[in-house]
Order: sequence, then structure tokens, then C-alpha cells
Amino acid sequence: MELKDILKEERKKKGFSLRGLAKSSNMSQAYLSQLESGASTRPTKEKLLSISYALDPTGHDEVFSKLANTTDLNLINPEKIFNEYVNSKTFNFDLTKITNKLRINKEDKTIIELDVPSFDIDWLLQQDKFEVYLGTTGEYVTNLDGDVKDEVLILKDDEKETLRKKVNEVKERIINERNKPREEYDKKETEQNANKYILIKDLLNNEIENDNSLIERIRKIKENTDLLKDDYLNELFNAAKNNDAIKLQKLIDIDTINEFNSMR
Repeated sequence: MELKDILKEERKKKGFSLRGLAKSSNMSQAYLSQLESGASTRPTKEKLLSISYALDPTGHDEVFSKLANTTDLNLINPEKIFNEYVNSKTFNFDLTKITNKLRINKEDKTIIELDVPSFDIDWLLQQDKFEVYLGTTGEYVTNLDGDVKDEVLILKDDEKETLRKKVNEVKERIINERNKPREEYDKKETEQNANKYILIKDLLNNEIENDNSLIERIRKIKENTDLLKDDYLNELFNAAKNNDAIKLQKLIDIDTINEFNSMR
């Protein structure tokens, strides 16, 4: 697959719009559009790192390696390069020592470790060492010294528990919302794989009647329909006629004309 194809696939897989990815990666939407259309094919290492970090901040899906391998950057160890970028971008200390005692700068993502998890809302509502308050009441009161100021709205224990329950509800909802793109992708991928193997079986059993029927079945498996030309369809039917299940799978798995031509 080419860079434009991998980038588009990974962006959709992670549930990003072009605008959303542009914001998260600090790239222009126009530039990302050029990459996905193939109008721009030579991004710098720094730009690939920014894009990959937005799509795959943990490096679990190896997005940076996938993208880098389609370019002429000739990076010797993409995984190491990405991990070093993550460390410099996000953390100022050993990754193995991460706790919830962090203050994360919103602008540059730098992190400072704190004595207590002051920014962890869940922890704040459960601990008993410090008072928890919701700003001020907005009501001006006079203290014993005669000074007039806003009254701090300190929460009682039962009020903290009520708020904690609400926070947990919000937390669960946020997690579910963030997991939706991945769940939808997994469901779609499962359906596509099932359709693929059923199609291979039907082809081998000579149960596909004509080109139109085959095209309709393939469209349930892959988004790219540029391949659905006579040469490609004939190649599928010939592989089925020869009972070549492996070739059928390879033909159905490819996404570009170039990949098809290289198989012939």
C-alpha cells in the first residue's frame, strides 16, 4: 500500500476527520488532504512523527513504521525513532514510573510529577486529607476581620460522594464514546473477513453467476473499487476454475492496480 492509502485507512480506523487529525497533529488540513490524495508524497520525518503520534500515541499499531516504510526516508529503526519522539514529546521522566500524580501541560504536553494527584478528579473526591471545593459561591460575605470576599464552596462528604458518582457516570460515557471508532472498525473488519471467505468458497464452488454478481460481493469487502475491471474479474474466475484458493485470497486482499499488475 502507498502512503496515501495507509494514512487514510489509519485515520478512518481511529475515527478522525481530516480536520480533527489536522488539529491533533498540528498540521494543516490542506496538507493532510494532499498526502491522502497522493499530491504530496515526500513528507519530512518530523511531519510523519507528528501525524503518527496523533493517530497512534502509544505506538501499539506501528503507524509511524507503516508510513515511514512507504517513503524514501530510509529510516533504519522507525520504532526506536518513534519511541524517542514519544518520550521527548510527552514525558520528562521514565515511562515506567508514570502514576496519576501528574500535571500535564495542555500546550506542549510536558509532564511534571507532583507530590499528590492534585489533577486527578476521581482521587480528589475519594481522599480525606484535603478539602475539595467548587470554586466560590458567588455570594459575598464578611469575615471576622470585616473583609468582604467570595465564600469558598467546600464540599461535605455526602456532597463529594454525590459528585463522585456523577463523575464516574461521565467517565464511563467518555470511555464508551472513545472506544466506539475501534469497536465499529472491529465489527466492520469481522464482517469483511466473513464476506471474503464466503466469497472464496462460492467462487470455488462455481456459485457466482456473472461479473455483476461478483462485483456486488467484492464491494461488501473492500472500499476501493478501482480494481473492478474485466482483467481483475477474469483473473478471479480463472483462479476459481483452477481451484487456487490461495491466489483467490491474494487477489481479494490487494487494493491497487499496481499490486494486481505485479501478480500477473
